[in-house]
Formats: sequence, structure tokens, C-alpha cells
Amino acid sequence: CQSLKYESNVKTVVALSGCDTVEKLFCYPMGTLGKYLKPYMFFWNKVNFGDEGIELTIDILRELSDEVSILLLHGELDKSCPVMCSLLKDPENDYENKENIQVIMYEDKYHNIYQTRESEKYLNDVFGKIEEYKKKYKGKELEEKSKELYDSIDYKKITEEDSEVMETIIEFLDNTINL
Repeated sequence: CQSLKYESNVKTVVALSGCDTVEKLFCYPMGTLGKYLKPYMFFWNKVNFGDEGIELTIDILRELSDEVSILLLHGELDKSCPVMCSLLKDPENDYENKENIQVIMYEDKYHNIYQTRESEKYLNDVFGKIEEYKKKYKGKELEEKSKELYDSIDYKKITEEDSEVMETIIEFLDNTINL
């Protein structure tokens, strides 16, 4: 949604579980390299989105022209960006009275709302195992164990989409985009 501030030709947006900060999104998965990049990404985030990127998104949603159709999907159990959940539920934001903004809160979903519950649980288990390996092993042994782990991952399961969420997105796009 923040890109709408800079791009006026966008007519339809689907936003899935906004993220807390750019440095969390990019630096955490990068491991050691991410630790070195984090201060730069923190600064970049402040320059581009201000101190509170999610609040900026909410402000943009308040000011948007009614010509942009927006579907916001978020999981109430999302621990990655719980702030977004509370802001979307804030009665002051009053999205129910804006015809162009549709907000759907999934009570039983975490951050990756497009995934099935089983897929997201499996993904979290894999991330947990990676963290466990980083603490338990070092050097060559970590490389070997990590390779074994990555070779054992069921990539089909880890990317399994929730058909109901995807149908909601497709229906929204079908109704808002002139083909």
C-alpha cells in the first residue's frame, strides 16, 4: 500500500499481512550478512517510510482516492506484525464506510495467510529446525547438517496455498480489474 504514495496509475491492490519493518523482512533471513546490513536497512526504512511504516500505510489508506480498490487480508494470530492487526481493528480507521477498501481478518491465521494451516505450521517447524541447527552446530558440521535438512524439506507442502484465501483474492481481482 505504501507504493501508492508514489505510483498514481495503480487501480487495484491486494495486501497480505503487512510487515513490521524492512530490516526485519530482509535482514533476518540473511543471517550474518543481515546483521551487517541491518543498520543500513533501518536507516533506509526511516528515510522512505518514516518511523512507523505501518502507520504510514494506514494514513495512505485514509487519504486514498476512492478510485483505488484495496483488499487487505491479515491474520489475527500474526506475531510478525501484530501492530497491523490492531490498527486494522481500530474503529477510528472506519474502513467499513469506505466502499473501495475491504478488510478481511482471519481469526485462525498467522502471518502467511495465503498458506494452509498445515503448510504454515510446517514452515514454522522448518524455521525452528534451522535456528536449532545454528545454535547446535558450527562451521563444516553446520553446512552438512543444513544441506541434509534442506534436502529433506517437502517444498510442495511448504508452499501449499489456502484455496479459500486464493479464491477471495481472485474474486476481488475479477470484480475490480477491467479485463
